[in-house]
Amino acid sequence: MPEYSEYRYCYPVKKLELNRDVIFPKPLEDLKRESEPGAEDWLKGAYKSLWKEFVDEVKEIKTIRDFDAYFNTLYHLLQKYTWCVPSAVWRSKPDVSLFDHLKTTCAIASCLYKSNVEEEYLDNVMSGLDKRRKGNLSECEEALNESKFLLIGGDISGIQKFIYAITSKGAAKGLRGRSFYLELLSESIAKYILRELSLPFTNLLYCGGGHFYILAPGVVEADLNAIRKRIAEILLEIHKGELYLVLEWLPLSAGDFQNEKFGMKWGEIGDKIALGKKRKFTDILEMPGMHEKIFGPIDRGGTRCEICGSEEGVREEERGRMVCSFCKSLEVLAKDIARANYWIETWKEGIKLREEERGSWKDALSKFGVEYEFRENIEIETLKKENPEHEHIFVYKLNDTNFTDVISEDVRVRIGKFQSLLALSSW
Repeated sequence: MPEYSEYRYCYPVKKLELNRDVIFPKPLEDLKRESEPGAEDWLKGAYKSLWKEFVDEVKEIKTIRDFDAYFNTLYHLLQKYTWCVPSAVWRSKPDVSLFDHLKTTCAIASCLYKSNVEEEYLDNVMSGLDKRRKGNLSECEEALNESKFLLIGGDISGIQKFIYAITSKGAAKGLRGRSFYLELLSESIAKYILRELSLPFTNLLYCGGGHFYILAPGVVEADLNAIRKRIAEILLEIHKGELYLVLEWLPLSAGDFQNEKFGMKWGEIGDKIALGKKRKFTDILEMPGMHEKIFGPIDRGGTRCEICGSEEGVREEERGRMVCSFCKSLEVLAKDIARANYWIETWKEGIKLREEERGSWKDALSKFGVEYEFRENIEIETLKKENPEHEHIFVYKLNDTNFTDVISEDVRVRIGKFQSLLALSSW
């Protein structure tokens, strides 16, 4: 700790809850005083209590028969109980949680599995890392430097203009809905890429603020150009060039995962993304009809939306306000997330929309194969009947980390994630 700090701060060893006594670090001495009276080892007692609660919750999910559903729920239970546990307490500062360590390890393992690597390669990597750590020249350098992985970076360009390109008539409702829509768009695109590459969601290293990063095996590089073009086409169709995804990637070796080297690679992908922002639409410009879509006129001189200025899908409301279907849907989204307790995510082919949802934010995201709903209450059996042809359903419990009360035995329903929309719902 810095010399000017009077106290040593740390996180309490407690399960994750939306409670300021849990999610903010406290002085070490305060945590000791708050422990059970008479406890000889307060930290040992805290870990013992945490472990017992974790085991009890894991027992509750034994009824889940499907591996993917079990994996999803266990993942979020691990986040709930190991977010505050250090991954290591020797040779380095305990500033990385066990959850982040487990997630990253799982991402690396999934890449190795998809790459179908030989056991000899793994032995050489482990031997090489050990010898490099000790400062010895390694005969295993070739394995350490072999590019078996990819770091994929995505950045949605045009966010600021999209958010603030609204008139004062729709500012309050529009900002909330537009901000959250961008989060949904970023996550939808990231998960779309994961699904196209057949990778688990643990390989999504980060997603937020219009940016995302994915760890992928090197063997999928040949698929990325086609994926990038498809996403560019979809966004051009939806947003007419206002929003554009810059998608770049670079090779990684096992040796690049070491501290200093990985930081350098993170900087390199940032530089590639910055350069990619200067070459918008180059991937699809030569495709038939794209030149006219990109450079041709967008509007036809009709009635404009009073919020965003668009001419598409504009209707007159009861009070005489002219608003497009997309802006109207974002206002409804803002209301829905303010009172929602559950976030339902459904992945399926050929999403069927109601007539009133045409041109809405739901229509936009359905082009990536995903549908979102926000509800105050849910019944699992009713949810399955409403989506008989679904591929996967995720139920995310909002603002509450006690999510095992909605476990389903259905093999096609995955339940487990918790999210916080407190900041959005309080607007």
